[in-house]
Amino acid sequence: MKPLLRRLLILVLLWGAVSGVYSVAQIARISPEATFSLITDAPGDALYMAFGHSAIRLRDSAQNLDVVFNYGTFDFDEPNFYLKFARGKLRYALSDAYFSQYVRKPIPAYTEQLLLLSPSQKELLFRFLWLNIQEDNRWYAYDFFYDNCATRIRDALVQVCGDSLVFPVREADKSFRDLLHEYLRVHPWMELGIDVVLGLPADRVATSDQQMFLPDYLSESFEGATLNGAPLAGEKVFLSGSSEDWMPKTPFPWPLLVGWLVLLSGLFLTLRRCAAGLIWFDRVFFFLVGLVGLIIFFLWFCTEHAAAKNNLNLFWAFPWHLVAAFLLHRKPLPAWASMGFRVSAVSALALLCGWAFLPQNLHEALIPVVLLVLLRSVMLAWPDLVRRIFCSR
Repeated sequence: MKPLLRRLLILVLLWGAVSGVYSVAQIARISPEATFSLITDAPGDALYMAFGHSAIRLRDSAQNLDVVFNYGTFDFDEPNFYLKFARGKLRYALSDAYFSQYVRKPIPAYTEQLLLLSPSQKELLFRFLWLNIQEDNRWYAYDFFYDNCATRIRDALVQVCGDSLVFPVREADKSFRDLLHEYLRVHPWMELGIDVVLGLPADRVATSDQQMFLPDYLSESFEGATLNGAPLAGEKVFLSGSSEDWMPKTPFPWPLLVGWLVLLSGLFLTLRRCAAGLIWFDRVFFFLVGLVGLIIFFLWFCTEHAAAKNNLNLFWAFPWHLVAAFLLHRKPLPAWASMGFRVSAVSALALLCGWAFLPQNLHEALIPVVLLVLLRSVMLAWPDLVRRIFCSR
């Protein structure tokens, strides 16, 4: 069972990569003919490949070297691995592997950009990577937006080249969430899930420098960067695939359709006053809503996932709905449950009225869900009032 769990977890780890068996930790120096290049993986279908990946390739024919330095490695054998992953405390590491091993991953396309470094800068970059791949230095506290496989490469070049390295300045008009949407629109269910668990920090506008947390943006910044007034990188070359393989086609927006179908189902049962059907519908619906709320609460208050803090989705997904779902057969509802549904109704109404003005960009597929929370909460919170309205018809 343990190997199966590991395979499943790989699908939810961003930019996860398996470390190679080769290590350059014992090599003293590189030859003057050595070259460094930026390797960029195209976005893939699985979650851990959805945003692509960045790595540094070192080739040194004099020493028969062709290796990749990868900041996206994690250790499955680390104690309390799954708990640390859930709580945002999983450490990532710099590792190295033969390039032939690296390209075995199921990625649709790879590009390479040769770094036009001087011999002294190459030596400095090698020493930087050599020091950081030592066991005492290779581990770091991963942060999805601010400290990942792409930002570490940018920071390495800045450390080596100093003020002589100048990156192009992009217009800062996109939030971190907007940048993620550029990749997640081809994975609609993934987009919905990530939108639900990310809070207000994801809606901060990303500066030109911060946008390089995405491998594609790092690659484009390397294209326009200068080193002592000269280009930092050579022309981008496809090692496999082509630009047509870079981004899959946008699929049908199933989450939005399913959301409206669920709302229409709840509305139909409500208007038909199908008591038995409504009890089971409400049980399932509020159980799922409560489960979502519990996940949001856990990520916000019980983990170190900074991007999951201050999440306004908690205003429609209350964790207490999990308990309320098992009390819906009681007539009348306990006073505290009835009051809870009144709070749910008011909260959902306020959220819908302020939807366009909220500081957090909520996913459009949640609109029918929040409408249904409002409808069913009203029906459960004020049953006598609703009964009089129906009876007067």
